[in-house]
Amino acid sequence: MRVALLAEYLSARHNGSCRAKASGTTLLRLRQLCGTPGSRARLAKIAVTMTILREWRGELRRELAGEYIAYMRNTGLADYRATPGNLGALIAVRDLDDERVEVITLSWWPSMDAIRGFAGDDVERAVYYPEDDRFLLTKPEKVQHYESHGLFEPPVP
Repeated sequence: MRVALLAEYLSARHNGSCRAKASGTTLLRLRQLCGTPGSRARLAKIAVTMTILREWRGELRRELAGEYIAYMRNTGLADYRATPGNLGALIAVRDLDDERVEVITLSWWPSMDAIRGFAGDDVERAVYYPEDDRFLLTKPEKVQHYESHGLFEPPVP
């Protein structure tokens, strides 16, 4: 319902009014949010509260961590962000020992269909890039998906 409310709000905002064709509590909530200063920001932050978190993990040599992060910003993260529907992405890194680090990419999506735009039909399959073999010590075949509850600012048309 919140995604539908967001769509109604964005449509009303685009048309220059905060009116929507809705009934019951949805319309009441939309009017409450549209009617006060700062309400647009509140709606944008509460409207998309359940998303899908896609997680990939791998290990690499510690001395290549900085170079790999730069490489991933230009490949994986750039591809996540360029995919319609992507709500955000990041890379997290932690030392495992003196020789290895673990790298995790996290990306947030509104639906499995949006993830297919990035990963293809087999959304569980990990996506790799041409130079990954040079960096990675492990290349898991699968990724994990989680129901994610939080606050996001969806893209505004």
